[in-house]
Amino acid sequence: MRSLPTDHAGLEILPFGDCFRLLDSVPLGRVGFFANGEVVILPVNFLVDGQDVMFKTGQGSKLSSVGTRQLVGFEADSYD
Repeated sequence: MRSLPTDHAGLEILPFGDCFRLLDSVPLGRVGFFANGEVVILPVNFLVDGQDVMFKTGQGSKLSSVGTRQLVGFEADSYD
């Protein structure tokens, strides 16, 4: 078993390629962003294309209100 480096909290730091391989194994993710003075976290169906994570959103949705200079977070994990 390989030994991975850890961050300041003791969590293992995965190699970049492993992250995308794991993303490719789950169908649902969550995108988080700041809109209208509040933090919003929404579930999204997504796909991985090389090193890009892609998902669709409609015009007028909360996510479409995010400007190009705003921070957006994305996560995905398994669920039951």
